[in-house]
Amino acid sequence: MKRKNGFTLIELLIVLAIISSLLGAFIPSASATLERARGVQIAFNLGSIMRAVEYHILLHGKLPESLDQITRDLDSEKYGVAARNGSKGLTVVVFTKQLAEERVVRELLPGAVLSLDQSEGLSFVEGGLKQFEDGTFFYAITFLL
Repeated sequence: MKRKNGFTLIELLIVLAIISSLLGAFIPSASATLERARGVQIAFNLGSIMRAVEYHILLHGKLPESLDQITRDLDSEKYGVAARNGSKGLTVVVFTKQLAEERVVRELLPGAVLSLDQSEGLSFVEGGLKQFEDGTFFYAITFLL
């Protein structure tokens, strides 16, 4: 008896089952990796913006008037800077409304938090976000002027 060339339905189903089980094992780990990468990017951006603000304060003795003075290619719909003069000095807050795993951001940027105590009295630097939302990450430093 002559055998036909090609695959039987059973062989095809077995191959599809193997491929789907491999994908099922790969997708959760890829998802976790992407989530960690997002947290790393947010922590890096918050830290970079704060360093830029710090350098501007050291050079000019005051906050920048807009984020355009200290950043390049910043997505102003995702980040913002606010400040408050107080008895302890100038408190600067860099924040973002992007979502990420808090554990990842805190690991890379220990001063980052998800809530801000005493948010009243803050003035916002032009060119960025002007309001806080639930889930906003904050990174704050106080400068002695």
